[in-house]
Amino acid sequence: MFYEFGIFRTFYMWKGMPESISCRSEGRSISFIIPSSPKKLRGLNFSCWNWLPLTSYSFSRSTIKISNITKMQTWIYQHYSGYNWVDEEKCYSWLSHWMFGPNEMKAGDNIIIECYIEEDEEEEEERERERKRKKKKMECGVGVVYDDGSMEEEEEEVLSYYKSWNHIIGGDLSAFQLTTGEYYLHNWNFTRNSHEEFYVPFIGNKSSYKGKCGLSV
Repeated sequence: MFYEFGIFRTFYMWKGMPESISCRSEGRSISFIIPSSPKKLRGLNFSCWNWLPLTSYSFSRSTIKISNITKMQTWIYQHYSGYNWVDEEKCYSWLSHWMFGPNEMKAGDNIIIECYIEEDEEEEEERERERKRKKKKMECGVGVVYDDGSMEEEEEEVLSYYKSWNHIIGGDLSAFQLTTGEYYLHNWNFTRNSHEEFYVPFIGNKSSYKGKCGLSV
């Protein structure tokens, strides 16, 4: 389990995504409207499920882009790790929890989530052949998480600790805002490229941060 920017993230080898993820879509993106609820919104769970090519025993990191079209806000999160190695299983799932609150999302907001996976043309072609052979496609899913009052005191204390971190969703992310307006949440890239242009998935080359000063996270 990894944590940064108010995002918990892990991956596991499994032929599908959790049953708790009810809103699903084939492909690398999903769109939905935040449903109304008397409960307080506490965040989103996002899962991305994919097949590996037959000859591959590793998969590269994915980048997730969440856009609140209604509020015109976008967060692009790139996990810091590189390739992940697997044994015999040929499918995997990325699962992440984003600690969004009512300031970032509320009932009626239009949300689009996209997943970008780094791979070359040959890897993509082989992966597509494997999907067709197994009659399976990449799948994305999302679930809205609410505060139903059932959390134990100890769990609340742990969550409060993570919410106290600097530079998280719902806090001050101004240092990670690009000149194009999106928030690019990638620690390694930020500490290396705070003064120069660089490539950002979904955005392209010649991206740069608004701020000029590096800082520790």
